Amino acid sequence: MKIKEIILICTISGFQGKSNINPKLASFYRDTSKYLRNILVGASLIPALLLHQDGAIAAEFRNGAMADVGIGQYLVKDGRQILRISQPSGKSMNLGPKSVNDPGRVAQDALELIRLRLEQVGFSYSGVWQQVGKDFSVANNVINANKNKLLEGVSSDSDASRLLNEKIIPNMQKLSDAIRAQDISLTSLYQEETGKLLSTLRQLQYPPRILPYRIPAEYDYLPRLLGRAVVQMDIESKSGYLLPNQKQRIPRISLLLEVDGYHAPLTSGNFIDLVDKKFYDNMLLKSEELIVQTQSPDGVYKDSAAGGKVRRIPLEIFYKDDVEPTYGITSDDDS
Repeated sequence: MKIKEIILICTISGFQGKSNINPKLASFYRDTSKYLRNILVGASLIPALLLHQDGAIAAEFRNGAMADVGIGQYLVKDGRQILRISQPSGKSMNLGPKSVNDPGRVAQDALELIRLRLEQVGFSYSGVWQQVGKDFSVANNVINANKNKLLEGVSSDSDASRLLNEKIIPNMQKLSDAIRAQDISLTSLYQEETGKLLSTLRQLQYPPRILPYRIPAEYDYLPRLLGRAVVQMDIESKSGYLLPNQKQRIPRISLLLEVDGYHAPLTSGNFIDLVDKKFYDNMLLKSEELIVQTQSPDGVYKDSAAGGKVRRIPLEIFYKDDVEPTYGITSDDDS
């Protein structure tokens, strides 16, 4: 099994490094996926969608629970939701505790709680629908009371206004009707659609090519991802892949990965830079149970811009209650 190719499809905000990534990619992404930018998602480098070679969705990965990601007592296990609840809030791009009272974040959390309650409590329990109705009311009231706040800082007010008034608010009415009817299929459908639309509106508030914190100056020489990026990874196997509900094996599959530079800009930037340099192309993969490892010839990347030295990136961890990443130490080291 080997990686045939990894290509950068687009960046949502920007990339800073020594490689030359096409600056038109960000506008391409905005133009082709204006209202559903969050559909191609995962958590950091975790794939969310598995696609056929021709791009049709074949199956979906379900990510395991992440201890640091949740709303209240509910763990968020889906990559799409993880990215939505963890994205920066408002034109100031607040993260962590600073984002708690932001209207976009409050409404997003309330919308995501609808799905979490129905999945983790169970939609057959009648009492859960009453609580889901309360979650919807919170989201609906916050959105309607803070329309101007949700449009602050957007570069194209008309596009954002249409998204809010012609997409989000009508979808909220459909979601309300589905909840009142206790229709789990329609509730799930409109919850996911509305959650993606609200997430996209929130992204429109961000200033371009900026992070809401400063990376330590000692890492200025490293490439960094200022936002998120989507890459496509094509993987080949001599034995082929048998996808769910398929009878014949196919020789190649494609994974779409969304890389999160808001929480790990150096780790993500290094990955995107190596993708751009085609470092991973034709690289062998080794899989053992739940672990998949790349096998490069010497296991390292030597940066020609740094005199052929091995590029090393620091340990980069973004804890749930922090507002910026921690570098070089673990929580145990920091005590």
